[in-house]
Amino acid sequence: MSRVCRLWRTAALEPSLWRSVDLATGLIRDKFRHERLLLWLIENRLSKTEELNLAGWSSALSPLTVPALCRGCPELRQLSLSGCRRLTGDEVTLLAGAAERVHTLDLSDLQPNSATARSPVGPHSMQELARLMGPRLVSLTLAHNCVAGMQQIVNALADHCPSLEVLDLSNIMNAIRDIVPVRVERLQAGCPRLRVLRWTNTELRLADTTLKEQMSAQGFPALEELSVAVPKGRHWGLDDAGVERVLKASHQLRLLDVRGCSRLSDSSLVRVPAWNLQHLFLSGCEVTRTMADRLELIVRKWRHSLLELDLSWASNQPALDAALLALAEPDLEQPPPPLRKLDLCGAAGTFAPVCRLVAACPALQELNLTSCRALPRGVKRHYRGDELERLRVDIAAGKYRDEPGPKPDKAEKPEKPPKTSVLVRLGLGRLSGGRSKPKQAVEESPPLPPPPPAPAKAEFRAPPSPVVRAKSLSLPKLEQQRVIPLRSVPAAPIPDSVAATARPGGAAAEIKDAFERFRQRRARIASGWPRARPTSA
Repeated sequence: MSRVCRLWRTAALEPSLWRSVDLATGLIRDKFRHERLLLWLIENRLSKTEELNLAGWSSALSPLTVPALCRGCPELRQLSLSGCRRLTGDEVTLLAGAAERVHTLDLSDLQPNSATARSPVGPHSMQELARLMGPRLVSLTLAHNCVAGMQQIVNALADHCPSLEVLDLSNIMNAIRDIVPVRVERLQAGCPRLRVLRWTNTELRLADTTLKEQMSAQGFPALEELSVAVPKGRHWGLDDAGVERVLKASHQLRLLDVRGCSRLSDSSLVRVPAWNLQHLFLSGCEVTRTMADRLELIVRKWRHSLLELDLSWASNQPALDAALLALAEPDLEQPPPPLRKLDLCGAAGTFAPVCRLVAACPALQELNLTSCRALPRGVKRHYRGDELERLRVDIAAGKYRDEPGPKPDKAEKPEKPPKTSVLVRLGLGRLSGGRSKPKQAVEESPPLPPPPPAPAKAEFRAPPSPVVRAKSLSLPKLEQQRVIPLRSVPAAPIPDSVAATARPGGAAAEIKDAFERFRQRRARIASGWPRARPTSA
């Protein structure tokens, strides 16, 4: 920028113009984020800086640059050290004591995997930070860290930081691998100005206290944002009693995120004291699954102020339809709902309430209908901008209708010609002039005589074979001698001498004599006798 012209270079070199400096941009390569460049910037450019973002400058922060930063930036008020994983606990303590005007500190992602007592976000460092900064601390971010001693850190903030307004404890992994109890009544008494409280995806729960202490607590009267969402199946989150303890005096609440709180019912949400809620996230809560009608009451309570509503994966179809219809219900005394974003991903609602909602909310800018099984095809999409306007026009034109109108009369089909009989198709019903007889005339004509039956064919049967197995004849038992089985030796042909000596006694006697001679011959062959020569006729 200083190479444009001399006047621009002179203006760019003025330190009073460097009020807000963001060095976490991706335009600065990692090899240039070193200690010498940071020291040069502190001496020549950052003397009047009030907001400084050093996220990702882990290699530049050292025991030499941290004191130089405290001395060279006396006007510094907001400092972000996110991702500077080489930062130590002593350097954090030095920043808390030397930077006298710093009131906003971002220490996220300094130690995401392990935790020790002397780590930059450990209980010792945080207790010293809370003691040194005291009433000066306004905003503290400890997200995306592995922390040991969460209860001690919260108690230290409640004891020493009465001006704390923003506390971000989201996505923190507890080193003890257990749900950490937090005394919220002590935090309410020590930090009455708290506006933003986040512990999303962090395993925290409210500690057990007496009923007298709960009734005497003053709550968070200035709270505007509460985010206590938890992942499904990992932790049950806040219940009805916990929400009442946290929000007992929060009349200025603008954002409520209770996604995944499976023990949170509709009874506590209806009794939330805020009347101008703008962002409501209820995905995964019990109120979206039970057969209760209080979801409609929740929507009616904040219908005039809701800007964003999340009802994704709501499985109770009647309750969801009633809530959408209540949100789209016209009211002549009030303006249309200011809803801008609606998330119905995976919800069980039908299409008719969605159509009425789209038509009744002209300020709607984003609508998520993905994975909604009850909706027609072609509608299950995520609509933004022009796509949502096109959907609104299609709905107004009646493109998607749950109940189709009366169907038009079908065109009369031409009558099929009468079927002709078999006689006409064979050409027997032809009249003179090449025209066929009418169907009635053909049917009344006498039937033709049946054709004569075909002569039966003579069945040919082959004569029985003279060779019959021994099983079919009643012969005396053979003498016990060495005989070759009949199945293993092929049958020999009957010699001509046997056929010549056949007697006229019958075929059975001839077969019996032939079988006897054949048996005797086989017995001789089996006994090893010399083969007898056939005698001459």
